[in-house]
Amino acid sequence: MQIRNLETFQLNAPLEIPFGWSQDTISSRSVGLVKVTTDDGTIGWGEGCGGPSAVVVEDVLAPLLIGEDPTNRLGLWQKMFHSLYNANLAVGYGGSAISAIDTALWDITGKVLGLPISDLLGGRIRNSVPVYATGLYYTEGELPARLLAEARGYVESGFMGMKTKIGGLKIEDDVTRVKAIRDEIGPDIKLMVDANQAYNASSAIRIGRKLAPLDLVWFEEPVNAQDIDGYLNVKSSLPMAIAGGENLRTRYEFQQFLSRRAYDIVQPDIINVGGI
Repeated sequence: MQIRNLETFQLNAPLEIPFGWSQDTISSRSVGLVKVTTDDGTIGWGEGCGGPSAVVVEDVLAPLLIGEDPTNRLGLWQKMFHSLYNANLAVGYGGSAISAIDTALWDITGKVLGLPISDLLGGRIRNSVPVYATGLYYTEGELPARLLAEARGYVESGFMGMKTKIGGLKIEDDVTRVKAIRDEIGPDIKLMVDANQAYNASSAIRIGRKLAPLDLVWFEEPVNAQDIDGYLNVKSSLPMAIAGGENLRTRYEFQQFLSRRAYDIVQPDIINVGGI
């Protein structure tokens, strides 16, 4: 079996109501897909962030992969990574391009063997996982009633947990906002907050202490994604779990954070870290 073709697809959907977090506001959601086709017609799909990643897939990585065995995932991953590393493209959009292709190669392997990826990774230890709702973003001219109706809707839909944003308002205003959500959903629904790297360590500790009475499950990305010492400072100062990792890009970055136990909860993002 050989790789015959790689194609990229960019999907974009405008939002009826733009929403934001501490770093940005967006009016549309987009995703990049990669389709890998083999000489026997087997197709694998993978997801990346699109945009410039598609150029990396089509112009840099596809020529390296045509004619290769798609089940040689590790060998092809190393080939892609080192090619992009030497060109200063191994992280960011380049890393996302690798992620999409690697996921597609796993998809092909699973189809060829007739096995789910969980079995290829060694087997399942559970047959289901709990899910939570990510929402409760900032919206322009935000109305408290609409925010609380959204939170209530997640509970009515059966979600046992939800996550909201902080870091886009003054600390006191964000605390008031989170408290209103907690009061609306009650004490039995799990509640998490995500700052998207909004704070330095001292500010993160300040708001974390104010939020502590609200029984949060975790505080996500309190400080800059690369600030190991900041994470350790926040983690040692607050009672709730500290989560992070979605903006790390390589196993080597994760190794530094994990060896120092900077996270309670690790959140790798499969479209950014080079795939599965």
